[in-house]
Amino acid sequence: MNANSASFFFERYTLHKNKNLEITLHNGKILHGKIIGFYRSSSNEDEIEKWHFITSHDNMLNPMELIGVNTGIIIKHKDIDSIKFMEDNSIMNFKK
Repeated sequence: MNANSASFFFERYTLHKNKNLEITLHNGKILHGKIIGFYRSSSNEDEIEKWHFITSHDNMLNPMELIGVNTGIIIKHKDIDSIKFMEDNSIMNFKK
């Protein structure tokens, strides 16, 4: 996968007001939610390697309920097949 695809996605994601996404993984699993953080590659600080993603359900919880709780999941960028931006229904496809 092109290392720049993560940076391109991040730039595009930050421009959207509606941060809701539909992420399809290479294994066919579909996730709905938002990106709340990312991890850079240890070998190249310009490369985003992983995303911290919270599901729509996690996003609806009261923030006070989340104190001291690790919420969401970590997704490797290389495991993402496609991302649908719910704001405009556009889709970014990624190669394996």
